[in-house]
Amino acid sequence: MVQCWPTNAAVGIPIHPASPHTYPQRSGRGTVMRAAASPIAPLIRHRDASTPACRHLISATLNHLPDECPSMTPDALFSLNGKTALVTGGATGIGRMAAEGLMHAGARVLIASRKGEACEAVAAELNAIGCSGQAEGFAGDVSTEEGVNALAEAVNARCEALHILMNNAGTTWGAPLEEFPYKGFDRVFSVNVTGMFALTQRLLPLLRQAAHAEDPARIVNVGSVMGEIPMGDGAYSYAFSKSAVHQMTRILAKELAGDQITVNALAPGPFVSNMTAFATADENTRERVGDGVPVGRVGRAEDIAGSLQFLCGRGGSYVTGAVIPLSGGINVSTGPSIFERAREA
Repeated sequence: MVQCWPTNAAVGIPIHPASPHTYPQRSGRGTVMRAAASPIAPLIRHRDASTPACRHLISATLNHLPDECPSMTPDALFSLNGKTALVTGGATGIGRMAAEGLMHAGARVLIASRKGEACEAVAAELNAIGCSGQAEGFAGDVSTEEGVNALAEAVNARCEALHILMNNAGTTWGAPLEEFPYKGFDRVFSVNVTGMFALTQRLLPLLRQAAHAEDPARIVNVGSVMGEIPMGDGAYSYAFSKSAVHQMTRILAKELAGDQITVNALAPGPFVSNMTAFATADENTRERVGDGVPVGRVGRAEDIAGSLQFLCGRGGSYVTGAVIPLSGGINVSTGPSIFERAREA
């Protein structure tokens, strides 16, 4: 059987030759053939596609197609105009980088951490740099149940729907293996795991209010490369807690997908922050730390901003349950080849 394609005269629309698994779809440049399965494909493949039945089915299908394909411009894919975000631990480090990145994309960003005055100051600084979005800072503590409840109430008082929740608040504890204290687990897990889960739970009604199929609400949890690879470096409870964050992310992604809420995580390597000040505060130390990263540097603000704009924009709406490695290759460092010496022999 010879495949014949409908011509302009046959169906009265500009259809271009394509594979048998294509169908007509409107775009800004007219009706073209798009690759996908379609109920009209069998008739388009028919040797006489100009029959009245074929023309009728193609016409009926086109009447139910969208007028335009979604735009693929950066603004359409990554703009956050009209969205409200909450960034916990947003006054310093990765949280501040994220807040600025979200604001540059147009979001209204609520910045919360234990030190309310610091959040207010950061919000004022960010509002002064000319971002298209706005920031508001206030106190919020996720280390206790009372603090989580108070933060949830503060967010409810400021918005009717929450489009983006970035669970960034975290803490750490460092000590040698033989000396690591019991309380080093209580403190770290209460913030990094329990507080993250509890705040997400309390804010689900606001997230559901913002969610819909074409543009889900987003949760972005901050884990760590130390939760991905066997790296303790004296921060045992921190590393274990970040593994828990990654698993929490996958479980919640599965359970909230039906609510049109995506849940993803970042797994950063070394970035400049208060938590890593001992290793990144001055340029010389920062360079030495960067030399140990496969790509040769520590993380930058644009690494965080770009990831957030992707995950929270329209371009990232189909991604859920992912743990994004922002570690410059640390996550795939496996050491020297075990056969290197054999090759040298």
